[in-house]
Amino acid sequence: MDYNSTPNGNGQGSGGVGQFAIGTFTASGSTQSFTLVGAPGATPAILTAIQVRQLSDPATIQLTITPNASTPGNFDFEWDSQEGKLYDLVSATDLTAAPDTWPVYLGNENIPGTAPTNTLTGVPGSGPTRFFAVVEKDLPPLLSE
Repeated sequence: MDYNSTPNGNGQGSGGVGQFAIGTFTASGSTQSFTLVGAPGATPAILTAIQVRQLSDPATIQLTITPNASTPGNFDFEWDSQEGKLYDLVSATDLTAAPDTWPVYLGNENIPGTAPTNTLTGVPGSGPTRFFAVVEKDLPPLLSE
């Protein structure tokens, strides 16, 4: 993995992390570790921070996106679903936050599960780059005290 940074006057990076190749990554239980190895010919840099995030729900929903056949620029979405669940189509223009924090896209929220699959058709696209995900939720209780 390469990240480019421009060295400042003292030979240190000016905000980036330099060029590094990840040598090893291991994970078991609650311990994760990795070794960074400088890329050949890269300016030495100091690693000052690492961000590690745990996703709130490790379940992955495979989302299939296809161009809508009748309306250019619109898309059709399909995913495996379960009865008794609700789904939100969420979207962001970058991957800096976890998908479960992305905003609902164009009001497509609380979609009832229709096992074995759910389908949304003719959803308009927006902008040159957009990332999509489906978030699964439990149905709210029928009665609350």
